[in-house]
Amino acid sequence: MTDRKGPTIGVARAVEIYLEMVGIRSLFRGDHEPIKMNELWNHASGSNANDIEKSELPLNIRVQEHKFSQNADAWRKATVMALDRFVTLLVDPSLMSEAGKGRGPDAKLANFVLAHEFSHLALDHFAQSASGKNFKLTKRSNGYANLAPTAEELEANMAAVFLLCGPMLATWEGSAKELADRACCDVYSVEKFLRMVRTAAFKEELDRRQSTNERVVL
Repeated sequence: MTDRKGPTIGVARAVEIYLEMVGIRSLFRGDHEPIKMNELWNHASGSNANDIEKSELPLNIRVQEHKFSQNADAWRKATVMALDRFVTLLVDPSLMSEAGKGRGPDAKLANFVLAHEFSHLALDHFAQSASGKNFKLTKRSNGYANLAPTAEELEANMAAVFLLCGPMLATWEGSAKELADRACCDVYSVEKFLRMVRTAAFKEELDRRQSTNERVVL
């Protein structure tokens, strides 16, 4: 599983990430319910009155609004900084606002950016590297693309799609655009990872893992 000429992720690791993110998703939403990542980040940081207590979370998470620059495209950026259990999401307020809209190209991209940053935490990438994780876009003639320069970034892209689409991704028979619209996720990324989960190798490994888990439960 590659990002064109970039890093590679094996099938076993891809399935492991899928199961991890689908499991995390189930704690917040039903299988067919869309996730607005601004709400999930606020939930994780305990910034809403009805959220779980921060002491119940494995991390102390804070969301901090931050203007990266005055550039017109700067709102499409977010960065997560982590030190031990303390995590800060630096995010342009416009990005959080767009993610909350739930519809439209900018909303889908914003939701994906925030899911990407959340995935770095979910996959414990900070245990492997203490550096900050920031989402970077490449501007292309037909829009924007996130071309992962490292395996960590590719894993975060993959996990973001798994988190937003949930188990629907593995059984979806429609187009990538239809699923991206339903899940409020970046179309380019959904198309790429939808192709991956439809491969025989991914399906076989997923069936093997799920049947093993069922035997353990029984």
